[in-house]
Formats: sequence, C-alpha cells, structure tokens
Amino acid sequence: MAGQVATGSRSGLRSALPLLVPAYLWLTVAIFLPLSAMVFFSFMTELPLSGKAWS
Repeated sequence: MAGQVATGSRSGLRSALPLLVPAYLWLTVAIFLPLSAMVFFSFMTELPLSGKAWS
C-alpha cells in the first residue's frame, strides 16, 4: 500500500512539473530582475540623470 502511494504522488509531480517550471521561472524573473536593478543603482556613485533638467 505504501509503495502505491509513493508511486502515485511521484507521477502526480511528474505531470505537474511542466506547469510548475514556467510559473517558477516567471516568479524568479519578477523577483530577481527588480532586485538586481535596485542593487545595481544603489551601488552607483554617479547618477545617470545628474545635471540634466527635468522636462
């Protein structure tokens, strides 16, 4: 009985994996892309818009 439960859950994960991978990739991009931009701009010594007038 325990072997059947483990096999069933493994096949369920295998069938759900093609749906989970793109979702986790999008979540990773949505979190780490803005985070990396914040880290990049926080360590800049000179701002790219300094000295320019706002229009």
